[in-house]
Amino acid sequence: MSHIAVTNLGVRFPVYGADSRSLKKHIAATTLGGRLTSQGLGVQVVTALDDVSFMLRPGDRLGLVGPNGSGKTTLLRCLAGAYEPDDGVVEVRGRVAALLDLSLGMDAQATGYDNIMLRGLLAGMTAKEIESKADAIAEFSGLGEYLRLPLKTFSAGMVARLAFAVVTAMEPDILLLDEWIAVGGPSVSGCRPHAS
Repeated sequence: MSHIAVTNLGVRFPVYGADSRSLKKHIAATTLGGRLTSQGLGVQVVTALDDVSFMLRPGDRLGLVGPNGSGKTTLLRCLAGAYEPDDGVVEVRGRVAALLDLSLGMDAQATGYDNIMLRGLLAGMTAKEIESKADAIAEFSGLGEYLRLPLKTFSAGMVARLAFAVVTAMEPDILLLDEWIAVGGPSVSGCRPHAS
Protein backbone atom coordinates (compact mmCIF):
# COMPACT_ATOMS: atom_id res chain seq x y z
CA MET A 1 0.00 0.00 0.00
CA SER A 2 1.37 3.42 -0.92
CA HIS A 3 2.14 5.94 1.80
CA ILE A 4 4.50 8.69 2.91
CA ALA A 5 5.91 8.65 6.43
CA VAL A 6 8.17 11.50 7.54
CA THR A 7 9.67 11.38 11.02
CA ASN A 8 11.73 14.19 12.58
CA LEU A 9 13.01 15.36 9.18
CA GLY A 10 15.78 17.92 9.24
CA VAL A 11 17.66 19.41 6.29
CA ARG A 12 20.47 21.93 6.52
CA PHE A 13 22.50 23.68 3.83
CA PRO A 14 25.99 25.04 4.49
CA VAL A 15 26.56 28.47 2.97
CA TYR A 16 30.18 29.38 2.43
CA GLY A 17 31.07 33.04 2.61
CA ALA A 18 31.96 34.15 -0.90
CA ASP A 19 34.22 36.91 0.39
CA SER A 20 36.47 34.43 2.22
CA ARG A 21 37.53 32.98 -1.15
CA SER A 22 37.36 36.07 -3.32
CA LEU A 23 40.19 36.91 -5.71
CA LYS A 24 39.88 40.59 -4.79
CA LYS A 25 40.51 39.83 -1.12
CA HIS A 26 43.45 37.57 -1.96
CA ILE A 27 45.07 40.22 -4.18
CA ALA A 28 44.48 42.93 -1.57
CA ALA A 29 46.05 40.76 1.14
CA THR A 30 49.06 40.06 -1.08
CA THR A 31 49.62 43.65 -2.23
CA LEU A 32 48.93 45.19 1.16
CA GLY A 33 51.29 42.87 2.99
CA GLY A 34 48.62 40.54 4.31
CA ARG A 35 46.95 43.07 6.64
CA LEU A 36 43.50 41.89 5.66
CA THR A 37 42.62 38.83 7.69
CA SER A 38 40.27 36.07 6.94
CA GLN A 39 37.33 35.47 9.23
CA GLY A 40 37.92 31.71 9.02
CA LEU A 41 35.95 29.61 6.62
CA GLY A 42 32.96 31.92 6.80
CA VAL A 43 30.55 28.99 6.89
CA GLN A 44 26.96 29.57 7.94
CA VAL A 45 24.25 26.94 8.06
CA VAL A 46 20.71 27.49 6.83
CA THR A 47 18.17 25.16 8.41
CA ALA A 48 15.57 24.53 5.72
CA LEU A 49 13.56 21.91 7.64
CA ASP A 50 13.62 21.13 11.34
CA ASP A 51 11.80 18.27 13.08
CA VAL A 52 9.09 17.77 10.45
CA SER A 53 6.82 14.74 10.93
CA PHE A 54 3.64 13.59 9.19
CA MET A 55 1.97 10.53 7.66
CA LEU A 56 -0.02 10.42 4.41
CA ARG A 57 -2.09 7.44 3.30
CA PRO A 58 -3.95 6.72 0.02
CA GLY A 59 -6.54 9.43 -0.62
CA ASP A 60 -4.79 12.02 1.57
CA ARG A 61 -3.81 15.36 0.09
CA LEU A 62 -1.38 17.85 1.52
CA GLY A 63 -0.93 21.45 0.42
CA LEU A 64 2.15 23.36 1.52
CA VAL A 65 1.62 27.06 2.09
CA GLY A 66 4.26 29.48 3.28
CA PRO A 67 6.52 32.34 2.29
CA ASN A 68 9.50 31.98 -0.04
CA GLY A 69 12.35 30.21 1.72
CA SER A 70 10.15 28.38 4.24
CA GLY A 71 11.19 24.90 3.01
CA LYS A 72 8.29 23.84 0.77
CA THR A 73 10.43 22.87 -2.23
CA THR A 74 13.08 21.30 0.01
CA LEU A 75 10.42 19.05 1.56
CA LEU A 76 9.12 18.00 -1.86
CA ARG A 77 12.66 17.25 -3.03
CA CYS A 78 13.18 15.06 0.04
CA LEU A 79 9.95 13.19 -0.72
CA ALA A 80 11.06 12.72 -4.34
CA GLY A 81 14.43 11.35 -3.19
CA ALA A 82 16.46 14.22 -4.65
CA TYR A 83 17.68 15.39 -1.22
CA GLU A 84 18.92 13.21 1.62
CA PRO A 85 17.80 14.27 5.09
CA ASP A 86 20.40 15.41 7.62
CA ASP A 87 18.13 14.18 10.42
CA GLY A 88 15.14 11.87 10.61
CA VAL A 89 13.60 9.44 8.16
CA VAL A 90 11.58 9.79 4.96
CA GLU A 91 9.76 6.66 3.80
CA VAL A 92 7.88 6.79 0.50
CA ARG A 93 6.15 3.69 -0.85
CA GLY A 94 4.41 3.59 -4.20
CA ARG A 95 4.95 4.88 -7.72
CA VAL A 96 5.98 8.52 -7.43
CA ALA A 97 5.65 11.19 -10.11
CA ALA A 98 7.28 14.51 -9.34
CA LEU A 99 6.84 17.81 -11.15
CA LEU A 100 9.46 19.86 -9.34
CA ASP A 101 11.50 21.25 -12.23
CA LEU A 102 9.47 22.04 -15.33
CA SER A 103 12.37 21.93 -17.76
CA LEU A 104 13.94 18.73 -16.41
CA GLY A 105 14.15 16.15 -19.18
CA MET A 106 12.96 18.51 -21.88
CA ASP A 107 14.88 19.55 -24.98
CA ALA A 108 14.28 23.09 -26.25
CA GLN A 109 15.24 22.08 -29.80
CA ALA A 110 12.82 19.12 -29.93
CA THR A 111 9.10 19.36 -30.70
CA GLY A 112 6.39 19.15 -28.08
CA TYR A 113 5.63 15.60 -29.24
CA ASP A 114 9.30 14.60 -28.90
CA ASN A 115 9.32 16.10 -25.43
CA ILE A 116 6.31 14.00 -24.45
CA MET A 117 8.51 10.97 -25.13
CA LEU A 118 11.57 12.44 -23.36
CA ARG A 119 9.69 13.54 -20.26
CA GLY A 120 7.78 10.25 -20.10
CA LEU A 121 10.99 8.22 -20.25
CA LEU A 122 12.49 10.36 -17.51
CA ALA A 123 9.38 9.79 -15.40
CA GLY A 124 9.90 6.03 -15.64
CA MET A 125 7.36 5.17 -18.32
CA THR A 126 8.26 2.74 -21.09
CA ALA A 127 8.26 3.88 -24.72
CA LYS A 128 5.24 1.64 -25.32
CA GLU A 129 3.34 3.23 -22.39
CA ILE A 130 4.10 6.72 -23.68
CA GLU A 131 3.06 5.88 -27.24
CA SER A 132 -0.24 4.47 -25.99
CA LYS A 133 -0.91 7.66 -24.02
CA ALA A 134 0.58 10.26 -26.38
CA ASP A 135 -2.75 11.31 -27.91
CA ALA A 136 -4.38 11.66 -24.48
CA ILE A 137 -1.38 13.63 -23.19
CA ALA A 138 -1.52 15.94 -26.21
CA GLU A 139 -5.26 16.49 -25.78
CA PHE A 140 -4.97 17.07 -22.04
CA SER A 141 -2.18 19.62 -22.56
CA GLY A 142 -4.49 21.70 -24.77
CA LEU A 143 -1.52 22.80 -26.87
CA GLY A 144 -2.89 21.62 -30.23
CA GLU A 145 -0.69 22.44 -33.22
CA TYR A 146 2.00 23.94 -31.00
CA LEU A 147 3.12 20.39 -30.15
CA ARG A 148 4.62 20.19 -33.65
CA LEU A 149 6.89 23.16 -32.93
CA PRO A 150 10.19 23.19 -31.02
CA LEU A 151 9.83 23.68 -27.28
CA LYS A 152 11.94 26.88 -27.50
CA THR A 153 8.89 28.55 -29.12
CA PHE A 154 6.68 27.74 -26.11
CA SER A 155 5.92 30.19 -23.32
CA ALA A 156 6.79 29.16 -19.76
CA GLY A 157 3.11 28.40 -19.16
CA MET A 158 2.95 26.15 -22.22
CA VAL A 159 6.00 24.20 -21.03
CA ALA A 160 4.34 23.82 -17.63
CA ARG A 161 1.13 22.52 -19.22
CA LEU A 162 3.05 19.95 -21.26
CA ALA A 163 5.10 18.75 -18.28
CA PHE A 164 1.94 18.52 -16.15
CA ALA A 165 0.12 16.53 -18.84
CA VAL A 166 2.97 14.02 -19.09
CA VAL A 167 3.54 13.52 -15.37
CA THR A 168 -0.15 13.08 -14.58
CA ALA A 169 -0.49 10.52 -17.40
CA MET A 170 1.76 8.19 -15.40
CA GLU A 171 -1.14 7.39 -13.06
CA PRO A 172 1.18 7.54 -10.04
CA ASP A 173 0.32 6.46 -6.52
CA ILE A 174 1.94 9.68 -5.26
CA LEU A 175 2.04 12.94 -7.18
CA LEU A 176 4.39 15.70 -6.02
CA LEU A 177 3.79 19.13 -7.56
CA ASP A 178 5.75 22.32 -6.91
CA GLU A 179 4.20 25.65 -7.97
CA TRP A 180 1.88 24.07 -10.53
CA ILE A 181 -1.17 26.35 -10.15
CA ALA A 182 -0.55 28.17 -13.45
CA VAL A 183 -0.90 25.01 -15.56
CA GLY A 184 -4.67 24.84 -15.17
CA GLY A 185 -5.52 27.90 -17.24
CA PRO A 186 -7.60 28.03 -20.41
CA SER A 187 -6.60 26.01 -23.45
CA VAL A 188 -4.29 27.62 -25.98
CA SER A 189 -5.36 25.31 -28.79
CA GLY A 190 -7.62 28.01 -30.22
CA CYS A 191 -4.50 29.99 -31.07
CA ARG A 192 -2.72 29.04 -34.22
CA PRO A 193 1.03 29.32 -34.74
CA HIS A 194 1.93 31.47 -37.73
CA ALA A 195 3.81 29.85 -40.59
CA SER A 196 6.75 31.82 -41.93
